[in-house]
Amino acid sequence: MARPGTTGCHGVALRAWVAGARRRYHRGVTDARFHPRLRIHAHADVIGSEVVLTRTVEDLSLGGCKFAGPAWEEPGQQVALVLTFPALSAALPLSGVVVRAGAGDMAVRFYNLGDEQKGALRKHILDSQEAAGN
Repeated sequence: MARPGTTGCHGVALRAWVAGARRRYHRGVTDARFHPRLRIHAHADVIGSEVVLTRTVEDLSLGGCKFAGPAWEEPGQQVALVLTFPALSAALPLSGVVVRAGAGDMAVRFYNLGDEQKGALRKHILDSQEAAGN
């Protein structure tokens, strides 16, 4: 029996609506996330136990972001971020919590986002993809 919102379970594509665009996920895909990670040209100022300015964002989704390189915060640390989208000349303040920190990367999950912040993040992601020709 297929789950609601799917077309079947035997190799048939699962359909999901993400950021207003239809995307397909097939069996065997290892990164079928609720909010897919996207490579967007952006950087962030991150304020937690340390202040880190203009750090390049490796990937971004509606749920969070990841920074490459050694982590500078511990998991569980709450942070304030200002995401900057240079191609759009736009900046967006967000709050988050560090969910992964290691020698290779640091991941932040966004939380307590208001409807305006969610809408602005979605718009900036889509506009950045369009500006990059994706």
